[in-house]
Amino acid sequence: MRKSRLRKFSTATQRNTDKRLTESFDKLGVLMDALAEDVATLSDEEILKEASVEEIDVRQEACRIRELLAQAAMLAKRQNR
Repeated sequence: MRKSRLRKFSTATQRNTDKRLTESFDKLGVLMDALAEDVATLSDEEILKEASVEEIDVRQEACRIRELLAQAAMLAKRQNR
């Protein structure tokens, strides 16, 4: 009896986690689409100029974004197992 309750709890918890992950990926997709539309209208020079004005290290930012995308890809892989 106890195992059955634990299994049900575990299954419900997993579904809740899956739902939250799906919602997070959906929100990330909307954000990335909006960002892509905004950036698509800018030239490379304009992007670099904005980064310079904001004192953003573009190489460091590129590394950060790569890591973020790699983590998102790993989460997506885990979710699809």
